[in-house]
Amino acid sequence: MPKLEIYKARKIITMNPGHPEATHVGVRDGLVVAVGSESDALQWGNTRIDDRWTILILRDLFLEGPQRYRGLATRLSGIGPDILSDRLKTLEKNGIVERHLYEQQPPRAEYPLTKKGSELGPVLGALRKWGDRHTAPAGA
Repeated sequence: MPKLEIYKARKIITMNPGHPEATHVGVRDGLVVAVGSESDALQWGNTRIDDRWTILILRDLFLEGPQRYRGLATRLSGIGPDILSDRLKTLEKNGIVERHLYEQQPPRAEYPLTKKGSELGPVLGALRKWGDRHTAPAGA
């Protein structure tokens, strides 16, 4: 019987985690939306940046450089504090950003991109160019 692990934040069920042939099943609103394996690089990459707000956080880090929590919260109008905190923790866990404390009490941090995170630049640039080509002009 395969071991099941459920990652609530992403709603991904992993059968045989850690095994080279682990299978991931993505579930949203009770429907299966994606199936992939640990060896599927696109699926692996997507699970690191697919949460709502994550790409916008990365965009701001690319455009503005290292950011403090408050700066990101101000730029990302509408994001809740729990969501921003969760996304930053996930990005840190996945090695995409680092958390540098600049004050100990209370703990305050700045979030620069890592080398791994910086490598996402061309991906975000391509996504932006694609969006520019396929969005309707204002008033159309």
